[in-house]
Amino acid sequence: MPIRPENRNRYPSNWPEISASIRFGRAARRCECTGECGRGTHDGRCPNQHGGLAYGTGSRVILTVAHLDHTPENCDPANLRAMCQGCHLHYDKDHHRQTAAATRRAAIEAAGQTVLTTEGPGDHPARAPPAPPRPAATRVLLPEEAEQLAGAVRDLERRADVSDAVAKGNLRHVKQLIPAVRAAEARVHELEAEVSRLTAGQCTHSLAICETHHAKPVPGCPYPRCVAARATGRAATA
Repeated sequence: MPIRPENRNRYPSNWPEISASIRFGRAARRCECTGECGRGTHDGRCPNQHGGLAYGTGSRVILTVAHLDHTPENCDPANLRAMCQGCHLHYDKDHHRQTAAATRRAAIEAAGQTVLTTEGPGDHPARAPPAPPRPAATRVLLPEEAEQLAGAVRDLERRADVSDAVAKGNLRHVKQLIPAVRAAEARVHELEAEVSRLTAGQCTHSLAICETHHAKPVPGCPYPRCVAARATGRAATA
């Protein structure tokens, strides 16, 4: 995982070499977590391999090195584990929570320090002015950090390409459907016009509608019992 600027001096100068030997030598590019992370999502050794796709999420795996005692100075191989970013984050979450709480407490205490004035007994203590912000320290990425960021960028690019391909495919499908929809609408209009022609003058007030059917003969009427059409010999069937 990325090294915090305030902890960078706690790592040995040959940390990149130590990290690479653990990740690519001993671990052979595969996460060594066998449940220490506490996720409970894999039985035995984690299957994630460096550069592959993480199980469950499909994100690109970046192999990192975790200190089991959270002490960067302790680089004994027995204290180091090659872990994918998922296992590493879960393994360190309680430690990160504790250090974050300590950092917040220190900041609050520093901001709340008071100084006593000597102007008189009735004076109240005044808060010390806040310290000016310190300039941001220049941060140099370690090789594994740069590789992790590059992997994240590639993963985002891949997802964007997939989304774009899906959108273009849906658009092509819609365009292909438009002619069929227009043809169906035209056919509906044709059928409505034919129904109107065949039922023109239909006797709608009689219960014997199939007997009278038309007040006036309609050429091409398909009803064989149409009285008006049959009387003129225009019924479609006898």
